[in-house]
Amino acid sequence: MAAATQPGHQSACGCHRTGPVGEQVADIIELILADHRRIRRLLDALAAAGGREGTGSLGCYPGPVWRRVAELVLLHTEAEQEICYLPLFRDGPCAEAQWRDAIADHDDIRAALQETALLPTGSPAWWRAAAAVLRLTRDHMDAEEHGILRSFARRASPELRHELAQRWVSFAVARTRDTARPARISATEIAQRPAVPGSGPREHPAASLQ
Repeated sequence: MAAATQPGHQSACGCHRTGPVGEQVADIIELILADHRRIRRLLDALAAAGGREGTGSLGCYPGPVWRRVAELVLLHTEAEQEICYLPLFRDGPCAEAQWRDAIADHDDIRAALQETALLPTGSPAWWRAAAAVLRLTRDHMDAEEHGILRSFARRASPELRHELAQRWVSFAVARTRDTARPARISATEIAQRPAVPGSGPREHPAASLQ
């Protein structure tokens, strides 16, 4: 039998906490990492599918898998910018530069997704464009995990991490509800959906707090 968890216990990695009765408390870092794992699984499936002469080896049309990739990646980037980036990049001498780099990464990913939407899904040209999305997305997730998420885990209070997690879940539920339709939206609609308000070159949000 596993040992009982003490109230307020936090794991060694800093990503899981438990409440007074042993229930796991939502943590923004773990929510982000869970999304990263889901995205990587889909990207790995697509990379394997496109590995045979660029024609795909899923045994079926890759559109449904790709649509899920686009939906998840866009929701994830929007949630990060709306919920996380202000507290993540609030402090430090390089905070504004790091914030701008992260926003630029998101813009590049959205542009690459839009390019795939302009090509016949499953064609050699489409697979080449999809490969760019895979590379950009993986590079961005790796940079977050080895950079800002580690530093945020060290300096953010458990209360802040829980508060951001609650806001993240609420945002995701609301966004999913907003985009739900009787018929599935097309990949073009997904890729051309307006970015989260304020995306693109802009002033660092912390400047408004000074």
